[in-house]
Amino acid sequence: MGKIQAKVTVLDEGDLEQIHRATLEVLSTVGCHLPHRRVLDRLAGEGALVDYGEALVKIPASLMEKALAELGGKTASRGGYQRPLLRSGPFRIGTGCQANIIDYGADHRRQGTTEDVLEGIALCNALPHVQWAMPLVIPADVPAYMTDLYCYNLGALYSVKQFGVYVMSAASARGIIRLASIRSGGARPETGYLLEPNGALSYDDFSLEMAVTFAEAGYPFYLAPMAMAGLDAPVTIAGTLVMQNAYNLIGILLAYLWGVPGGWGGRLIPWTSGAAFVPLAHPTRS
Repeated sequence: MGKIQAKVTVLDEGDLEQIHRATLEVLSTVGCHLPHRRVLDRLAGEGALVDYGEALVKIPASLMEKALAELGGKTASRGGYQRPLLRSGPFRIGTGCQANIIDYGADHRRQGTTEDVLEGIALCNALPHVQWAMPLVIPADVPAYMTDLYCYNLGALYSVKQFGVYVMSAASARGIIRLASIRSGGARPETGYLLEPNGALSYDDFSLEMAVTFAEAGYPFYLAPMAMAGLDAPVTIAGTLVMQNAYNLIGILLAYLWGVPGGWGGRLIPWTSGAAFVPLAHPTRS
């Protein structure tokens, strides 16, 4: 294999300011789609222009600048979830969650079971480079409406590492918050929800409800939009950066309005879309 050569251009302060100003213009003129009544009400109360029929919000630059100024350096901590990946440093990975599973040597997929989830937890516990885990498969032997809460409970019981699930409803989010509190033995757990957009400057109502659920319980929600050039963003790098920044600033403004720390994200981090993660290391092993 030949050498891969690449040229990296680092943005200077002037470039960053241009991206910031362009983002404020997009949010104040094009607006964003936020189909959640309480979100719309709170934004309207802060001076945003809200079209309730279309769930369209145009955010004044002054409101966005105020939120950024008041949040200052208060950002949502990710604790020990994120480690640098260096040539000489530690290599840490996490797992994902799939709808089906393929047994070793099999030629077809099958639905997952509770036993698969438990075996996955045991495997992740034993692998030193796995830093955080999720149920490896959705168990089909429990009712679909409670698989997220059910799997989270299994993680709380048996995982010695950080463990999370895809959260499918606000009811499950409340149950997970409660389980995290119980599992922490009375100490405040470090938990949070990952809020991701669904394209075209839009966040869906279910994700917003779960983000608000965590925020109203006093926990942050994290942002990890991944704008894709030519799909949900312009084909140019500059345009994609503006869209990426816009997704983040929408979330930062919501964090500000709900009184929780804000954060800026956009790369792959150990929270997957709609997931809640909590450190679950047993006290005697942590």
